[in-house]
Amino acid sequence: MKEAVQVVILNKDGEVLAVSRKHDHNDFGLVGGKVDEGETLIEAIIRETKEETGLTIYKKDLIQIFSMHRDNYMGYTYLIDKYDGEIETDEPHVVKWTTFDEIIRKTFGKWNKMVAESLESMGVKFKLHDNNCLLCKNTGIISVIVNEDDDAFADTRKCNGIKHLDRIKFINKF
Repeated sequence: MKEAVQVVILNKDGEVLAVSRKHDHNDFGLVGGKVDEGETLIEAIIRETKEETGLTIYKKDLIQIFSMHRDNYMGYTYLIDKYDGEIETDEPHVVKWTTFDEIIRKTFGKWNKMVAESLESMGVKFKLHDNNCLLCKNTGIISVIVNEDDDAFADTRKCNGIKHLDRIKFINKF
């Protein structure tokens, strides 16, 4: 079975480090990739992080938060908030700090939504969207996730751009 690894790298503001697809610089996802033959999961995520972002991460700081089998791949996702270095890469993609909703709305959105739910269940605070969310300001709905299946969820706490644990199913699709 093939294996893949991803890592949620969070900064102090709760933003996630995302990389674009090589063929589409507007399609962002988590840092990660395929595990090479003979490589451990940890070696793979450390290598992928260095190649894709220029950052150095360490085994002792990684926490596995999610795993799932899909499309003949076993995927493993890790969390880290400690890293060394500056963002710098020779790979043909864009690297940027962003909100989690940007990666939920893209190619691996369903996976990233499940990762976000894992983070929520662990009590990890992360930035779902920017503080200029018009939906939050204009409707009183707090924060909203819309996934690729058009499921929408509304947060019931004050919106400060950080996702909280309380969520209710949002009936009205928009």
